[in-house]
Amino acid sequence: MPVALRLVDVDDPSDYAAPIDDESTDTDNRSAVSANGGIVAMSDAQGVVTWKVSVSHRPGDNYRAVASVESMDLSSWVAGKASDGKLAQVYRTGPLGNYLGVVPQRDAKTVESSLLTVWRHLHVERDHMSAPQATEVFGGVGSKGVVNEDDENPGGPIPDPSITVMQEKYRSAYVEVADDIDDDNARKTIEFEHNLSTVEANRRATGIRDVECGEAFWVNQIVGMYEGPIGLDGDDPDTEGRLFGVASQSVSIFTEAIRDMSDFDTKAVSRGTLIIRTVLHESLHTWGMWHGKLNPDLYSVAALNSNTNIYGTDAANGLAWIHIERIRSVLAPDAVNPDL
Repeated sequence: MPVALRLVDVDDPSDYAAPIDDESTDTDNRSAVSANGGIVAMSDAQGVVTWKVSVSHRPGDNYRAVASVESMDLSSWVAGKASDGKLAQVYRTGPLGNYLGVVPQRDAKTVESSLLTVWRHLHVERDHMSAPQATEVFGGVGSKGVVNEDDENPGGPIPDPSITVMQEKYRSAYVEVADDIDDDNARKTIEFEHNLSTVEANRRATGIRDVECGEAFWVNQIVGMYEGPIGLDGDDPDTEGRLFGVASQSVSIFTEAIRDMSDFDTKAVSRGTLIIRTVLHESLHTWGMWHGKLNPDLYSVAALNSNTNIYGTDAANGLAWIHIERIRSVLAPDAVNPDL
């Protein structure tokens, strides 16, 4: 028996308005891959039809498949609906393009599938600095003549930064963060250095990177380091700022500057909380969301706002609509920091 099959780009079921869910257009997927594509196939002896179809690589793209034995040309027979709330249904359409009703999921000659949503994995390569040498000075004047009077000896290697908040918050963009490439991560350690410039931190991180990022396989490299540049390490809280991390195609987390903030600001969240929030913050930069590059600076909100990271609630440290739109629209998290 011939069966007509068609893949329909249905309305985005999220609560967001445009640009995430543009209710002015019938199609709102970020990629046109196979959207509204269709074929006619023959069923086998058991009445089963097998259809292999490719969907887009963009997280959050939504489809429903439609199968029909009453019309072999579904292009003018069924369609998604521009403004469909959270339903994301396929509708029968009339000769004037008017909607005649929802296509059922069973017990009819034309049926729709359940909702098919594209999810992507963001794999994480976690690396770190080695333990300091026994001659490294903490709580005094270091080898470069710099006062490190409040610096704490880490007592071993800098731990791999935790990605637990990343794993929770990225789900709002239909991305699963996976810590699953350890077998391919042969070079996990860089030599301890007390202070690193942002350029040097990025150079050292990329120098031990084992798994590259691409459109088909998304990867963040996140490296636990000690401190960033002198003057931004918070050793003198009255005159110096604190840089918690830096991102380009790799992410560096400056754990000692984070400890300084958590220990000396009684209103700040704990060191562990600030580290995992900083990991999320810096990871978002790898999608090309840089501070001060938009006017107004729309990216620097929620999880991409340092004050929210330091003082905000867990709920406030999530992805804003503009972060979700960016993640769902670009090809891969491999943006180069224009300031490095």
